[in-house]
Amino acid sequence: MIGQIAPGLSQPAYVFGLLKFALIYMLAARVFATGRDTLLLVLVIVVEILTGSIGGWASYKEGFFVVMIALATTSRRFSFQQVGLAVAGFGAMLYLSLGWTAVKKEFRSNIVGSDAGTSLAWLADKYFSGELDFVAAAVDLLDRIGYNKFYAMIINANTDSLQGIYNRALLHILTPRALFPDKAVLDDSAQTAQALGWSIDDNTSIGLGYIAQAHIDFGFPGLLLPMVALGAIVGAIYAYFLTRPAPPLIREAFAVACLFNALAFAGNIDKQLGGLIWALLVLAFALRYSGAILDRWLGNRGAVMRGGFYRGRRFRVAKPR
Repeated sequence: MIGQIAPGLSQPAYVFGLLKFALIYMLAARVFATGRDTLLLVLVIVVEILTGSIGGWASYKEGFFVVMIALATTSRRFSFQQVGLAVAGFGAMLYLSLGWTAVKKEFRSNIVGSDAGTSLAWLADKYFSGELDFVAAAVDLLDRIGYNKFYAMIINANTDSLQGIYNRALLHILTPRALFPDKAVLDDSAQTAQALGWSIDDNTSIGLGYIAQAHIDFGFPGLLLPMVALGAIVGAIYAYFLTRPAPPLIREAFAVACLFNALAFAGNIDKQLGGLIWALLVLAFALRYSGAILDRWLGNRGAVMRGGFYRGRRFRVAKPR
């Protein structure tokens, strides 16, 4: 919403929203470690799905992914109920993803901007009408996940006029809008249209992806060097969060919130790297000043639900009760 009203604030608004995912991770980890508050976690995910379904960008799935990461890191033996909920959740997410893939164009053209009740009623009618073509949706979804079409197309395209993308991205990141209020708003589609000779609607955003952009700038195998650099940045950020003076669970939660959706393959380098840096700054600040509060919210379980050091003492993973 903020990004639509003021596009220049879309990245800051997004990274402040990442704090929500840190809280979801902590709640999920506590549920998996103690077996308590399962219904609360289910309620949180249902709310995430409902609110994420009406924005037009398939953000309904992000909270579920965070829960799955928390599930993968737990060392506790799962109950039959938890296994059943995990399987049901995965099935529901697959169904929603296929349904969204089938209806998203129509939804964005006709429903986006309507009130929540109208949007959810429209989606429910489509999802359960029995008229969706799930085979075509599955093909489209796999194509979207792969996202190799644009990379394949730019290999044979004349992109000499676009070279210097990574340099311009770094310049864009190093000129904060607070100091440079006239800085241009990023337009992914303009670059894609120039590279491929397409005409793209003003309300549509299509990015080449940062790997395709690296190919334009450095060719192959030169593009591997910026990929290694980006991997090193991700590793350094993860190490940073895991060495902060906070309970192990809380450190993990902030690391996951910062990185689980970072460097999306379909995103352009300026937005992806800029968003990652913003996320690091905001979440590092939040962790510095909220670690003790979150530890109390967890009931002092943040230190003992994961192995590690906290306040100079060694903690082991808590045993299941």
